[in-house]
Amino acid sequence: MVLRELLLALVRAGVVLLLILTVGQKLVRGWFTLVARQKSSELFVINVLMITLGLAWLTNLAGLSLALGVFLAGMLISETQYGYQVEEDIKPFRDVLSGCFSSRSAPGSMSACCSATGTGWCCCSSCCWRARRRLSSD
Repeated sequence: MVLRELLLALVRAGVVLLLILTVGQKLVRGWFTLVARQKSSELFVINVLMITLGLAWLTNLAGLSLALGVFLAGMLISETQYGYQVEEDIKPFRDVLSGCFSSRSAPGSMSACCSATGTGWCCCSSCCWRARRRLSSD
């Protein structure tokens, strides 16, 4: 029974990873080409965040971790011709977003918040709270 469930989970993870890495690569490249033609840095950053949150949500729906979805989004985005532009555009957010994954204050609150209210709202509110905390401590 346990072996069957483990095998089923492994097959499901393999199929999801295969689909994301093959189909997702073509879609992300085409999408970023379309977005880059608009020549808007803000639109570019918003699309990076939406693709990242979207893949995290899809992997969560498939029973995989949110972190795996974020990792796969990073891989797909970095393989496009705009990988360096993405890296430059998100540098201002790096310190704020790294606070989302810090466990020094309220380590259990992030998972409880995500399960209760949804990933997007949780990440947004957590980042805003941590940014406000950092700014007020300076």
